[in-house]
Amino acid sequence: MPVVATQLLGVCTDFIGFLFLSSSVLKWMALDRFTQSLLLVPYLPHRLARPIGVLLPAAEALTALLLIVRSGWGTFLAVSMLLLFAAVAVVAHRTKQAVPCNCFGGEATEFLSLKTAVRNLCLAAVAALGALAADRPSVLDAIYGLIALLMFAAIVSSASNHREYLRSFGAPLR
Repeated sequence: MPVVATQLLGVCTDFIGFLFLSSSVLKWMALDRFTQSLLLVPYLPHRLARPIGVLLPAAEALTALLLIVRSGWGTFLAVSMLLLFAAVAVVAHRTKQAVPCNCFGGEATEFLSLKTAVRNLCLAAVAALGALAADRPSVLDAIYGLIALLMFAAIVSSASNHREYLRSFGAPLR
């Protein structure tokens, strides 16, 4: 593959990686608001809102790290999550449920819609292109994977800063 094409595919992968990383960080910063918005997702049991509210940003951070180190697993996770996010947006639209789009934490300025689904499908296509830039697994990939796993563990352990929040998993949301 020509060098320019490889570099362009690498830029696509980095873009999706930094998109996931910023989404993760912003969700952690507005964890309560993000969790509240999950209560409005159609067919999602309310008891799962808190666990998903914590685990999704952690999974996004892991995905970002794996994308940045060019692991094929990062591409797989990114495409899978973006397709899932698109499906949730379609379900919210079809059930006419106004679910705030807290994709990047903070104040939602729009609701999940078909536009959200199309945007996520386009991002999934860009992420899939990044698979072409991923090399075959090597010892270096294993080392990068281990580093990413350790960073993921650090992110999850940082959830201990939200210890009271995590203890309240069984309690009703305010």
